[in-house]
Amino acid sequence: MILFSEPLGRYLPTELLLGVKTALSNFIQLIEICQSFQTSATHL
Repeated sequence: MILFSEPLGRYLPTELLLGVKTALSNFIQLIEICQSFQTSATHL
């Protein structure tokens, strides 16, 4: 993470960083939904 801290803040636009953040959060939500679906499927 040391490589990314300085250059990203200086050279990348904030829109791109926000897009990456939202994509990561959406991906995490999708994984959580899949996990809950798997647990409910095993109970059936």
